[in-house]
Amino acid sequence: MDNVSIPMTPGLPTCLLKQKKRSLLSNVHTEPITLSTLASYRRLITLLLPIRYPDRFYKDSVANITDSSLARVAIWHERETRTSSHISEISHLDESLATSEKKVAGGIQCRLEDIPSTPAGGRQLYIQTVGVLAPYRQLGIATYLLEDIISTIIDHYENVTSVYAHVWEANTDALEWYSQRGFSIEKEVLEGYYRRLKPSGARIVRRGINIEDHVAARERHIKSAMAPQEDDANATIVSDI
Repeated sequence: MDNVSIPMTPGLPTCLLKQKKRSLLSNVHTEPITLSTLASYRRLITLLLPIRYPDRFYKDSVANITDSSLARVAIWHERETRTSSHISEISHLDESLATSEKKVAGGIQCRLEDIPSTPAGGRQLYIQTVGVLAPYRQLGIATYLLEDIISTIIDHYENVTSVYAHVWEANTDALEWYSQRGFSIEKEVLEGYYRRLKPSGARIVRRGINIEDHVAARERHIKSAMAPQEDDANATIVSDI
């Protein structure tokens, strides 16, 4: 599935593990995409990405609604009043992005792929889509979605050694965002990958799943277990975006 990462304002110019960390806002959490959030997620993808995804893509997003799901949304709860200027736009968002008293602020969808010519049955994680609505950016949400998926891989799947994605060659913000989070950018441009975009090329970004990821996943579990249930998101440490 084609993936065009959403343009984002670059964060700190260092990799993910070296960035200054902070707590995710207490009124934000992630969860597997379900039928109750599917319409909002689909609307978000349609608004943000310049390519059209088939119905099969969205059916796959709700094929697994357990904790091992690789399709997740970031939920914003309107229980806190924020005065930040870039959050003031939230009240003007399309009402279709709201689910009861919560809003789908971002989402990520991935799939597992076998690595060719790997005798040990190695696999890699492919990021199909990831993005956050403009009013919610620079709050650590996109980084948290990425970390959440990597933690899910560590907890529920075996022999997954790397993560990669295709990024539109002209999307310099997205390429920088991935680079700051430990991804290498392959030199080759895949010409014609995005047939409806000009230029049409894609760059592959990739990074390994390493010991630091395993440590971070364990820390997430410990902090989550120590925090009150309703404030689980507040206990998760993520990097600014």
